[in-house]
Amino acid sequence: MTFYDSTNYKNILSYTFNYTHTEQSSVLDIAYSRCGELLLYSTKTHIKILSSTTADLLNSINTTAHNICTLHKNCILYNTSTDLKYLSYYDNTIIRKFNIKNITSIDTANSYFNYNNIKKDIQTNTTHNNYLTDIFIASTNTNIFLSDLRSKDFISNTKINNSKVKMLENNNIVISTPNIINIIDSRYYDRPLYKYNIKNTKYLTSRRNKILAVNDNYNILDLDNKDNNSIVAVGDKINIDTYDVTAVELSSDGNYVLSSKYSKVEMLNLIERKVEKDIKVTKNTNNIKFNPVYEQFVTSTPSINFYQY
Repeated sequence: MTFYDSTNYKNILSYTFNYTHTEQSSVLDIAYSRCGELLLYSTKTHIKILSSTTADLLNSINTTAHNICTLHKNCILYNTSTDLKYLSYYDNTIIRKFNIKNITSIDTANSYFNYNNIKKDIQTNTTHNNYLTDIFIASTNTNIFLSDLRSKDFISNTKINNSKVKMLENNNIVISTPNIINIIDSRYYDRPLYKYNIKNTKYLTSRRNKILAVNDNYNILDLDNKDNNSIVAVGDKINIDTYDVTAVELSSDGNYVLSSKYSKVEMLNLIERKVEKDIKVTKNTNNIKFNPVYEQFVTSTPSINFYQY
């Protein structure tokens, strides 16, 4: 595979189909390892781990998993209906469990997490001074939990109803509720950095400092172009019908969106604000994911289809 080149973003338009890993069960979620060499996906009965270069099945773990996130090379964070689990898939060992029921979304810190001003006991020392890498956030229908995998207690447990959450690369938190999207400094829950008056967000994804919120339109929230003198921000609305969208994903540079609609996947060019091309698929696509390191993306139909560009 070729390493992703952010200076030549139009490479993505020349994508080609590579290979398929056959899957009969419905795929609930997909996640790449941080090195980009492994692809993990969950079904109602298993977590399966594939090589992203060959699509070969490397491991299959017998467990129910809804949402999944990767942390270190051999670790995964996933939830069942009753709890959140931290698993080493190298030896199939549950390292830790968190009693959080009915999770709707989870995400992990993408880089060193600024731990200044957070007064919690940490069970192990760190060589990063005030920076840790094991931070995660989880939302339920009633609460948002922020925690460190090595912390004795939650860093915060905040009552916010019907939310979706994402963590940006600077470790600010995106919180989407039915009426608004807030960008929060993860150290100060009571001080929103920015607010976007975007309602009824169905899908939320992010890359770098760019956020895609999908309701009746595609809303692009570019924090690099944010007016820091105003807490109320305005997103860039793209009027393309989203009625039948079932999954969305931003490219690594934030310039393209893959959006599934019935038996096709559209590629939307955010720079030129147009649909570039369609990927024809035999069945409905319910998951899309870009490789964070290599020039590759996958779809699930439910079989896992690999594309390279």
